[in-house]
Amino acid sequence: MKVRRINAISFEISTDDVTVATDPLASVDFGTKFPKTEVDLAVFSQKKLGGKANLLKGFEKLVPKKKSEIFEVNGAGEFEISQLLIQRPIGTPYYIFDSGYSRIVYVGLDSKGSDLKVFKDLGNVDVLIAPVGNGEIFLDYDLLGEIISEIEPGVLVPYGFKSDELKGVEGLKSKEEFMHHFGYSNPREEKTLKVTARIEEDESAMEIVFLN
Repeated sequence: MKVRRINAISFEISTDDVTVATDPLASVDFGTKFPKTEVDLAVFSQKKLGGKANLLKGFEKLVPKKKSEIFEVNGAGEFEISQLLIQRPIGTPYYIFDSGYSRIVYVGLDSKGSDLKVFKDLGNVDVLIAPVGNGEIFLDYDLLGEIISEIEPGVLVPYGFKSDELKGVEGLKSKEEFMHHFGYSNPREEKTLKVTARIEEDESAMEIVFLN
């Protein structure tokens, strides 16, 4: 799998056969630009969108790639498209993307106040995509630290931090404040993250990768 940043809060997760966009409609709420993007599937995590259908009607920035229309996933369930398994357990703020060789967990919007218990037993997570800006809707730092310790991902891809691009969220911390708070150092910056499965016995330190 590959992960690419679309804007400050949305990502493109892809395999050779399918491309997914995360929370494309949030660009309207957060005042971020959304470039025209071709995908096969879109997932939504905002609570206000729960249970709604045809969310992309009129949203011209997202266009079908290989299918006649974009498949929408909006809520709990398990779905498979072109051998990519997408899961969202009931009562969780995240989606799991499983290619059979590697696993990505995307912690979505409105994740503040989540219960640590729902992050247990996620197996071997190669990449954790998580909001790190704290603020009024994202994970607070205490919970974020507990989640990272519980999951122990190979790579952490931070998003949702204070920037000129991200507006509409009060009290966000910058990526520098995030790194300082947790004592992390030597992050990488990439355009595209190529996800590789970790060897189960690999106990190397978690990498921090900022996508730009």
